[in-house]
Amino acid sequence: MKLSENNPQHIQLIAKYLSGEMDQAELLGFEKQVFVSAENKLLLNEMKEQWNLLNKYSANKTPDTR
Repeated sequence: MKLSENNPQHIQLIAKYLSGEMDQAELLGFEKQVFVSAENKLLLNEMKEQWNLLNKYSANKTPDTR
């Protein structure tokens, strides 16, 4: 499978992977399909970087509810 950042289903799948919400079978299937392609690895790494930035941003900010 070739992942595309323009495909909402692929983005959902990657988000599920990055958030750790996949069960063992889903995880093995996803990794098996993704890691056979250098392009997929690159996209996944880019999205992982963005995911980590979002986590850092949201962890450091407290909304002002006053």
